[in-house]
Amino acid sequence: MAKWIIDTDHSVARFSVRHFMIANVVGLFNQISGVIQFDPPDVSHLSVEAEVDVRSLITGHAARDEHLLSP
Repeated sequence: MAKWIIDTDHSVARFSVRHFMIANVVGLFNQISGVIQFDPPDVSHLSVEAEVDVRSLITGHAARDEHLLSP
């Protein structure tokens, strides 16, 4: 089984959330690390272990980011 380390300099975790059934809010976390274990002949045994620093949230709207990161 191959073990790949997530490249922290070239990886992000992106998301999209429907807001009031009108618009999609998109964002990302730009600090992510982890490991992907992969067996090319048998992808049913794929596993991903990732750690995302939620403080790295970016939605493109500073007030929304501040609100989402608040207690």
